[in-house]
This record gives sequence, C-alpha cells and structure tokens, in this order.
Amino acid sequence: MPAPPRVPPLLAVVGERDPLATPARVESAATDARTAGRTIEFRRIPGYGHTLVVGAVLPDVVDWLLRQPPMGPPPD
Repeated sequence: MPAPPRVPPLLAVVGERDPLATPARVESAATDARTAGRTIEFRRIPGYGHTLVVGAVLPDVVDWLLRQPPMGPPPD
C-alpha cells in the first residue's frame, strides 16, 4: 500500500465581510478538510472584506507559518 500523501497544515483566513470567498463557504471547506483528516485552522477576521484582510493579518500568518514543524525531505 502506498504511503499517504504528505500534506502540510493549512491556515484559512477570511474576512467576515468577504463577498467573494464568503466566510460560510471557507468555513465549510475547512470543516470538510478536517473531516478528511487534514490539519486546518480556520480564522474569521471581523470587520474586513476580501482584500484588506491580508494586511491586517499578515504578521499573524507569518508567525503561524514559522511555528509549523518542518516536514523534512520526501520519502524515497
């Protein structure tokens, strides 16, 4: 049996006022991913829409990324 795919954790960030990637749709996708066994963190950011949320959360996202353990090299 082949090894399961190596999938890094995911951070999904959405502005609560986002009309393009709506919070309900992103949260539903995050729930589906968790149900499928993926590691995913969902964050809804109050007061932001689709574009400006990036600048508001970028420092936190970089911090989250740097706290993730390295995956190491792929198996042979």
